Amino acid sequence: MFPDAKSRGAGPGPPDRGLGSPLAVAAAGPGWIAVDKPAGMSVHNDPGGDLVACLKRHLAAEPDLAQRCAYRPGAPIQPVHRLDRETSGLVLVALAPATVRDLMAAFAERRVGKTYLAVLHGILATPATVGLWEFPLAPGAGGRRHPAGPGPRQDAVTRYRVLAQGNGFTLAACRPETGRKHQIRRHACLAGHLLAGDRRYGPAAWAAALERRYGFRRLALHALRLELALPGESASRALETGPPPPELLALVGRQMDPAAFCGSALGWPG
Repeated sequence: MFPDAKSRGAGPGPPDRGLGSPLAVAAAGPGWIAVDKPAGMSVHNDPGGDLVACLKRHLAAEPDLAQRCAYRPGAPIQPVHRLDRETSGLVLVALAPATVRDLMAAFAERRVGKTYLAVLHGILATPATVGLWEFPLAPGAGGRRHPAGPGPRQDAVTRYRVLAQGNGFTLAACRPETGRKHQIRRHACLAGHLLAGDRRYGPAAWAAALERRYGFRRLALHALRLELALPGESASRALETGPPPPELLALVGRQMDPAAFCGSALGWPG
């Protein structure tokens, strides 16, 4: 399960509470901004060190960016969807009351396409294989013994495409079609291909082995892409992070062309 490897992909440490390095901005427009959240940073509920606090400092230090976002001090800084602390990647943030309402409605009404990158234990399928996970899930999160969760279960659908394999791991693009809590993590566990570094749904010893052998200290899940119509725009467009975190690619021992992660290459809407 954990083959020896000469190359080691170092995972991130704790987030910089002083924001020594600026947040990576993926895109911005009037009343909104999309940022690339590092793994280990909470979106909110960590005063002074969460994404909201860091973004507030960032906008204060970058007046040109604040002007592009039409942001005024004291206006709301409101993430409009969830991303777990352990997950890196794209977070869309509303910066005005009108965009808070419009963007939260888009997510609530399932008008947003989401694509994640995940590194899974084991060989899921041959590269370019497209598959579907349809394990029903309870609304509440489960755990290692009962990943489907307690109580009545609801339909849950995740599409995946295998991108690469190596070192006993599979790199896959995942597209949740429903919005259950920890959906990709729980579906991967139920499919027998646990996400690398997942201490909630997998044995702690596995995560410890990843850190010992690969220097990998995070959950192998990255929010790569969002597709939606932004406020004031009629057509849907894609927002994407920069290149995938190198530590994820290092687990499968691959260097990949960034074009491999665009919507058209994945066979999903561009």
